[in-house]
Amino acid sequence: MHKKYLKTFLVTGIFLVSATSLHAQINVDQLRNEIEQKGSQIQELENEIREFQVELDKTTVEAQTLQKTISNLETTTKKISTDINVTKTKIDTTNLTLEELGIEINEHERLVIQNKKALAQAIRDINERENESLIEVMLRTENMSDAWSEVENLVSFQKSLQDGTENLLENIEILADKQGATETQKQRLERLERELKGQKQSVETTKQEKDSILKETKNKEAEYQRLIAIKQEQKKQFEQALFEYESQLKEVIDRTKLPTQSPGTLVWPVENVRITQLFGKTVDSERLYTSGTHNGVDFGVPSGTAVK
Repeated sequence: MHKKYLKTFLVTGIFLVSATSLHAQINVDQLRNEIEQKGSQIQELENEIREFQVELDKTTVEAQTLQKTISNLETTTKKISTDINVTKTKIDTTNLTLEELGIEINEHERLVIQNKKALAQAIRDINERENESLIEVMLRTENMSDAWSEVENLVSFQKSLQDGTENLLENIEILADKQGATETQKQRLERLERELKGQKQSVETTKQEKDSILKETKNKEAEYQRLIAIKQEQKKQFEQALFEYESQLKEVIDRTKLPTQSPGTLVWPVENVRITQLFGKTVDSERLYTSGTHNGVDFGVPSGTAVK
């Protein structure tokens, strides 16, 4: 009876030990599987973060370029507005010049009409003097000398009026030429003003389009920043979970299966060594990792390379 119980006890003990070992092995395999999954998830997140960061950088550059373009368009609009104001001032000045020329022409035309009337009257007076008989001249004047002087004065006055009228007509022609040239200049300025207004409208339309694109770009930039923040937070959670799984693995792993410690020199795990990222604070670690440091050394090798 005693032997039977002892045998049962031994069998049960062996079963319990085997079950415990099997349970420990299952836990180790599960933990290793979880660790591998978390590592893969972290790697995927890091890749996504890199991709989002590249897009964010491109979007930021695009936004800066758009902002610079908009600033240039604003400067162009201000310049065109100044040109329009200058052109308007020139048009106003030209209108005043035309008004002045019109007044001068009207005044010259009035003097021409006045001179023509005076000239006609002088001609009539001369004709009357020429048609007078000697007796009529003697009765009207004290002597012949006065009569001849009167006629000479009328002829001189006629000549003066005729010369003055010719000068006035020449001046009217000159003023008319100036008026025509000034009118042409006004038309050219008005055409320039219309062109400048068209340019201003085109620039303002372009600026509105760029403003709209910049707004969309800013929204895209903010979206990439939000996605990166979400991925960083997910990565942080996965890293924390990975740390917990690794801690649990250290507790349940069978340390008798670990290689025995022995002095020696560590060697590279691959034949052709190409380090893609060193340990600690690297160029990319502050951007890619929440901790700001890289807890390992990365090697770049083709898929399928044997690891020692």
